[in-house]
Amino acid sequence: MKARPSVPERRQLVTASLFSTLFPALTLVLVLASASGINPGTPLILVLFVAGVVILGLPHGALDPLVATQLWGARQSFTMIRFLVLYTGMAALCAMVWFIAPNAALVGFLSISAYHFGSDWDGRCIAWGKSAFGISIVCVPTLCKADKVVEIYKQLGVSVAHQLVAVSQVLAVVGVVAALFAASSRSKFRISNLLELSTVVVGGLVLPPILFFTCYFCLLHSPRHLTQTARSLGLRGVRDIARSAAPTVLATLVLGIGLWIVLPDSIYSQKVIQLVFIGLAALTAPHMLLTELSLRRNPLPLSAVGCADLH
Repeated sequence: MKARPSVPERRQLVTASLFSTLFPALTLVLVLASASGINPGTPLILVLFVAGVVILGLPHGALDPLVATQLWGARQSFTMIRFLVLYTGMAALCAMVWFIAPNAALVGFLSISAYHFGSDWDGRCIAWGKSAFGISIVCVPTLCKADKVVEIYKQLGVSVAHQLVAVSQVLAVVGVVAALFAASSRSKFRISNLLELSTVVVGGLVLPPILFFTCYFCLLHSPRHLTQTARSLGLRGVRDIARSAAPTVLATLVLGIGLWIVLPDSIYSQKVIQLVFIGLAALTAPHMLLTELSLRRNPLPLSAVGCADLH
């Protein structure tokens, strides 16, 4: 007989289910607003982008020191300091690559992002389907918003933006078709998979790319990953998660301020895009590496648990 989840576990599962519903619901509202001619201006989109990443995005990687403690028993200060030095050193190295070779840096960032985002469907579809979902998230916006994506890439210092967008358009079609088949590979998650894939496709085609990314990153990826990590760490409730994540979030904000200072002077919107995307790219490499090591030890992620288990 299957063990009944504890009260904290049930709360975390309900939270994950809530965000799985909130992502398509809010995206649909924004799509309908856009179809009605109500489009937020660039300043408002940037505000939502930064606020969403700080409030809902950063916390999902802020538990990484605790994940390291769980993996390696890094309880002694010297061991933890060594981990933090390696983690921030890898992030700093990735940030430096953007200034030295932005074209290669963007290709690398998009590739590992597609792979990492695909992990949101661990256990929810066949293995190769995760990559199809990740590719769809990264590439679908290039189908109808190519000019906007090219503009963003150029603001990041990329000189082959048009070529990358052309390749991404082909990958988008392939990714969506493959994800459509993969979404139905697990009958238990078929409805939620198809709903999330439909949201990714419609949102990516209609919404401004940054607004679409904000919706996905802040309303699906980050909450799903954060809830999974908190559950594996035994954290109970929002207060425990906030208390554990706060030091790392604050340290990241300090580093962000430092990066803002060293970035070349440019128009405000360009500098915001550079700060957030380069910052996320720098943090993604060590975060993804740690996540992969953690999943190898704890292979059943929260995303593999569906609403049907809440009984």
